[in-house]
Amino acid sequence: IEEKLMDGFNYYNKVKEKRWDPVTLMKNSKAIIKEKWESEKNSFTDAKEIVLPGIKRWLQSNGFSQFSDISLADHLNITEIDAEIKETIYEIASFAGINTEETSNDEQNGFPE
Repeated sequence: IEEKLMDGFNYYNKVKEKRWDPVTLMKNSKAIIKEKWESEKNSFTDAKEIVLPGIKRWLQSNGFSQFSDISLADHLNITEIDAEIKETIYEIASFAGINTEETSNDEQNGFPE
């Protein structure tokens, strides 16, 4: 996460000709993470690059076999998903025109059709 913020600050530094040194770039990225982490941590994390691989590594190191992203999603219960993530899922579904109000057999697992 810090690396991505530093890349962003580095780009900003070049475009706006701020002439920040690497220490300033690092301080700025650390300050943003410290200030925003608790309220906006989902904005900083990339589920595909960070979260999912981390979950898979943890499960595998604790004796669970390999699995696909789809098999993980099939076994995930809606109650196991953070409210902020659920809200994002429903917003994406709504944007895509998927009706999340109807019930189906999938709701036994916590997911609307």
